[in-house]
Amino acid sequence: MKPFAKTLFAELNQQLQSIHTESNKPKQYCKPAIKAIIEALQKLKNATKEYEFKSPEDEIEFFKTIKPKFTAKLIYYNKIYHIETGKTRVAKKHYQKELKKLNKFHHQNREFCQYLKTQNTCLDHLYFLRDSFEFRLTVKNNYLHTDDNFSTAFDEKVAQLKANKALKKYLTAKLKKNKKGQPKKQSNLQWTAPKVALIELLYALHATQPFNNGNTSLHEIAQTFETLFNIKLGQYHRSFYELCARKTIEPTHFLNTLKENLTTRIHEVDQK
Repeated sequence: MKPFAKTLFAELNQQLQSIHTESNKPKQYCKPAIKAIIEALQKLKNATKEYEFKSPEDEIEFFKTIKPKFTAKLIYYNKIYHIETGKTRVAKKHYQKELKKLNKFHHQNREFCQYLKTQNTCLDHLYFLRDSFEFRLTVKNNYLHTDDNFSTAFDEKVAQLKANKALKKYLTAKLKKNKKGQPKKQSNLQWTAPKVALIELLYALHATQPFNNGNTSLHEIAQTFETLFNIKLGQYHRSFYELCARKTIEPTHFLNTLKENLTTRIHEVDQK
């Protein structure tokens, strides 16, 4: 089960990354993202029907660690969609309200949070085994609305906590951006070369992933470029696809020029 789930999760992440390159607007990327996650969860669910867990520990690991990674993404994108579609003109207050909800949920579940944080396992047989029926009826969860064979008392709560961590990061970033209205220019640099050259550099950096240990999206790099170089890249993914389609020119013309110029500069320094 672990190898299958690992491969499925990697494929899902690739799908989500591709979806984000198509649009950086939550109202546009959330729906296809949710659809992809639901399809992945269905595959995972079908796999569990045909799989017999080798031991209670095997089952606990699945519902404590593996399944919540998928469910957390579904909760995250679903919440983002509702946050953005329900946003009023006063975006700051809207984001602050949602952030308070996350903090309240964490406070209400602080004992369980501590249980997970300390890597405790003494109650795992109650929290993450499907046959813990008596215990499940004593907790406030969606038990009556879930599939007995694909849920436990607390696997969804683990997923919610994982999703909340990502949501907090999202909301904090939104509040920072809206702190003083429109963000001011962060740099005196003005990009004066062709825009397609910067897009070429953008995709080269994203493909190489030199930032944040490889955990940086194309959209994040693009936003940084726009701020740093005081330029609007617009529909940069379309420009990239058009660049790929032009077979008559060098697809990496700008990068090749950079390499040539740097090589020349190095030779000049060596000759001094």
